Amino acid sequence: MEADFKPDAYTDVCSVCGRTHLLTRKCRAIRETYNCPDCLASLRERSQARCILDVLAPDALSITSAVSSGGLDHLKIFEPGTVGPFRKLFGRLPGYQQSDYYPEDK
Repeated sequence: MEADFKPDAYTDVCSVCGRTHLLTRKCRAIRETYNCPDCLASLRERSQARCILDVLAPDALSITSAVSSGGLDHLKIFEPGTVGPFRKLFGRLPGYQQSDYYPEDK
């Protein structure tokens, strides 16, 4: 039995969008499944969001509510990538920067 075993489905609040859903395991890689039906955040991304909230906005239910309330406006955030659920939300923040690496563009 796996140490990180999760059931095939469970109900939870998405820490990215704040909506409650039945989250279903759709592949073997646990951290890349249990996607939120609304924002498509995986278990890994929702766990990242929960850590961000625990440290920077402990009263917020989700990243969406923290951004909407202005609770993250004072931050400077650099995201090394251009995909995922945070990009759309953090893109509203004045101190947000993102990047990606394209080796063919040297």
